[in-house]
Amino acid sequence: MAPDRTAVLIIRAWAELHPTKPLRINVRRSTNVAAGFESMVAFTAADEVIKVVSACLDDLQIRETAEADGAFSMDVAGG
Repeated sequence: MAPDRTAVLIIRAWAELHPTKPLRINVRRSTNVAAGFESMVAFTAADEVIKVVSACLDDLQIRETAEADGAFSMDVAGG
C-alpha cells in the first residue's frame, strides 16, 4: 500500500498601513512535514493566493492518481 499523500499549506495574512495594497499574505507549503517547508511565497492580492492553493490541491490530486496507476515516484527534493 502506498503511503498517504498529504500537503500542508500555512496562510498568514494581515493588513498594513499602505495606501494602495494594505493586504500582506505569506504562504508556506510542504508535502513532507518531516523535511520542513519547501517554499514560502509573499503576496499582496488574495486572487494570487487562491491560484497557489488551487495549484497545490491539483498537484496533490495528480500525484495520488499517478501513484494509484503506478506511474509516479515522488522526489522529495524536487517537490
